Amino acid sequence: MSGHYMISPETLVTNIGAPDVPVLIDVCIVEDFALDPRLIPGAFRHPFTSIETLAPSLKGRDVVIICQKGLKLSQGAASLLRAGGVEAKALVGGMVHWAMLDYPAMPAAALPKARIGAAEDPSPDALAALWLIKRFARTDAQPLFVATDAVNAVVDRFNATPEAPFAEWQSRFGLTQPALSQLAKTVTAETPETAGVTAVLAGLRTLHPDDLSYLAASLPLFDALHRAFCDVSEKPRRKGEPA
Repeated sequence: MSGHYMISPETLVTNIGAPDVPVLIDVCIVEDFALDPRLIPGAFRHPFTSIETLAPSLKGRDVVIICQKGLKLSQGAASLLRAGGVEAKALVGGMVHWAMLDYPAMPAAALPKARIGAAEDPSPDALAALWLIKRFARTDAQPLFVATDAVNAVVDRFNATPEAPFAEWQSRFGLTQPALSQLAKTVTAETPETAGVTAVLAGLRTLHPDDLSYLAASLPLFDALHRAFCDVSEKPRRKGEPA
């Protein structure tokens, strides 16, 4: 199936994790979602019956609507958003086809809460972990930077999810892409790129003494590293070239 108001999985998957990825909205009904309770990275769930209520907040953004098979629910919801002035498309084949292609999908139960309890003066690994959450799990993630010995209490009192290392989040999310694995090694001092990344982050720390500003300034760095590692991992190998 194709059409002006559809987007193919092959096109969408190349944008997953990028800062300009479309807003992804899963409108699968509860019964269908229970059959495969996973989300395309970055997607959030919303009932198709009230999709129009999102239109005011989505204007100016590209939107992709996802249902089980890419038929009535996603196409109808996308049409309603377009009527509200939103550039919305439906995903060809829905989650069934996405899963058939073995494209990345995250267990909904693994998604963190919107607030993330984090220790002040974050390490490169902690920054990368927050980047992973914001780009692949929750674009609305809000880190709460506090003194290290206060993190657990803040998590409890403010209904937050405690921070964890990049590799742990990657495992929880079931994201096995080589580019992310390479990024995990880079922020834990295991690759030739580590020294350069550490130096850049040190400079950003000097320029941005506030933790939230430091995180915001570091996100484009991790975006660039991820893109570079994707380009390398996706590059076709010549015959006889080692993997």
